[in-house]
Amino acid sequence: MSYMGLRFDVEAEDADAWSDALLASGAFAVDACDPHAGTAAEIPVYAEPGEQHDALWPVTRLTALFDGSNDLDAALSRAAARVLRSPPPHEAFAVPERDWVQATRVQFEPIRVAEDFWIVPTWCTPPVPSALNLSLDPGLAFGTGSHPTTRLCLLWLRAHLTQTESAAAPSAAARVPAASVGGEHSVLDYGCGSGILSIAASKLGATRVIGTDIDPQALSASVENARMNAVGASFVAPDMLGVENFDIVVANILTSALLALAPLLASRVRAGGSIALCGILAPQADAVIETYRHWFDISTWQSIDGWSLLEGVRR
Repeated sequence: MSYMGLRFDVEAEDADAWSDALLASGAFAVDACDPHAGTAAEIPVYAEPGEQHDALWPVTRLTALFDGSNDLDAALSRAAARVLRSPPPHEAFAVPERDWVQATRVQFEPIRVAEDFWIVPTWCTPPVPSALNLSLDPGLAFGTGSHPTTRLCLLWLRAHLTQTESAAAPSAAARVPAASVGGEHSVLDYGCGSGILSIAASKLGATRVIGTDIDPQALSASVENARMNAVGASFVAPDMLGVENFDIVVANILTSALLALAPLLASRVRAGGSIALCGILAPQADAVIETYRHWFDISTWQSIDGWSLLEGVRR
């Protein structure tokens, strides 16, 4: 099937109306982006659900995807009529047929988390076969391992699930064997996405690992990734979690969700247990700490590229 693209710039306040009009005029999809992306004039936009914010850039570039048989000028004229505007200056271009699965895969390469600790896409060969390798195919779920928040959580799990052995044998701190090395730990991965943190916890030796997510596609991806990694982690929807406390709860989700879920997440950590909270921009950390301080002795554990992980111990 052949495709055509239609690209033009609009004022931010008109972008939603134009997008709806393009979809009504036959577009398969419409992408909105910063026309200055990749240059010194790029404007970063950060926001979370429920926040008041300017959702788009002052000038927003729209790119609409159409079936190749469409008359793009006619489609643009119909869309313009819907928004009571004249057709703007625009660019039409062919979108070549590609193997989109393969095109997506080439974006991902093995990721070194730390020494002897790798995330390896299922279609790649592990760079260090003897290392702790997490085999991953994210599918439609969040969690390729490339985001700083995922790396922070993996480093935190590695530090906490291996610290018992390291304390007993200091020389072991210099190595992380591929086999399980953790102690008797139960772990809840809240917002599991691709299941990467649950799989890591299992491979690091946690004895009971449960991942949960509100997205059914995330649960499906997690189950398949756990199978490929030969680990016994289980995955359920939040309303299917039993009444159980855990030694460790890790939640790598949006700050707004962390704040809303604070009582629930706190209730899942046993007394003396640990919580790791991530998905938090550094300026948001104080608000999250203040909320969780009611149940935990909590502070910032580490930050990477403007993202922070908070760790707490349940009182």
